[in-house]
Amino acid sequence: MMEYCLSQVVQPISIQNLAARIGLDRFYLSRLFKKEVGIPLKEYIWKTKEDEAMRLLDQTDLPIQVIARSVGFEDPLHFSRTFTKKAGCSPSQYRKKVRREKEQPEAA
Repeated sequence: MMEYCLSQVVQPISIQNLAARIGLDRFYLSRLFKKEVGIPLKEYIWKTKEDEAMRLLDQTDLPIQVIARSVGFEDPLHFSRTFTKKAGCSPSQYRKKVRREKEQPEAA
């Protein structure tokens, strides 16, 4: 299941669709996932998307709206709001921050 989430990062993954794909009730799947992994499935799905978005923000110059779509968000504003809520800063602020950190020489 985790591999499926990772492979589908560009798609809007829903717990309902995931549950149907593996033949389980969505509530049962959510409980089972949390019991086995320790975090809610919804949080895991978001974290997978957030990690990919952070990688793209860090390693590419792609516009935010392209990154939003590439991690399964049709609406760039929704992506930006969700990213800000979860990461503590906007996607553009995150990009600037990681680039500043790369430019600073490491302390000896």
